[in-house]
Amino acid sequence: PVQRPTTIHVQLNDGSIAASSVLGSRGDPGNRFEDARMDRKYLELVGDVLGEGPAHRSHEMLLSIESLDDIRVLVAELTPSQG
Repeated sequence: PVQRPTTIHVQLNDGSIAASSVLGSRGDPGNRFEDARMDRKYLELVGDVLGEGPAHRSHEMLLSIESLDDIRVLVAELTPSQG
């Protein structure tokens, strides 16, 4: 995989500059998220949009997507309610 190096420079209040570089983003193949961290991130981001219940239910469905009889059940959980 192609690495995407990035450097950030921040000028501090005293005028000095702090810099830091990384070779790739967290989550890239060489810098994978741990499962627990990915689970927390999913629940936080989806929960902010759909609510805690749909976030947890959709997460469980995604973890066992191969056994879903009908994908429309998952799609319904991931569709924001109107109103």
